[in-house]
Amino acid sequence: MPRLSKPALVALLVLACTEVAPPAQNDPVATRAAGLTTTVPGDHATIQEAVDAVSAGDTVSVAPGSWEEDVTLKAGVTLRGAGVGQTTLYGRLHLTNITGVTVSDLTIRGELSPGGAGVTGNGSSFGLERAVVTGFDTGVSLGGGGT
Repeated sequence: MPRLSKPALVALLVLACTEVAPPAQNDPVATRAAGLTTTVPGDHATIQEAVDAVSAGDTVSVAPGSWEEDVTLKAGVTLRGAGVGQTTLYGRLHLTNITGVTVSDLTIRGELSPGGAGVTGNGSSFGLERAVVTGFDTGVSLGGGGT
């Protein structure tokens, strides 16, 4: 059996006793791979500010409450409320020629901006999960070949 030199033996012992820790939570490379979650109002004052700040694969999490704004979503972003009846958007959602969007757990109401569609998905592919769209002439419009 071959013999190890003292430096080689010390190196093996150090490696054997070294614990490999997961990447730190603030490691931008590790965080980016997993997708970020940004909060409204915690990280951003409005939903649109949060959407503008995130990238594909990220989630915008909206706290319970009422939000008065129209929101233009972008590709690959998840917009998640705290639940139907808990997070209410008084405004419209706009999606144009984008994919990979999920909107969930919120109510979209048209009382403050009646008429038209609550969600327009022109040429876009998106998912609506556990969401209510009410108070508009049309709840969801898929003009331009959306799915």
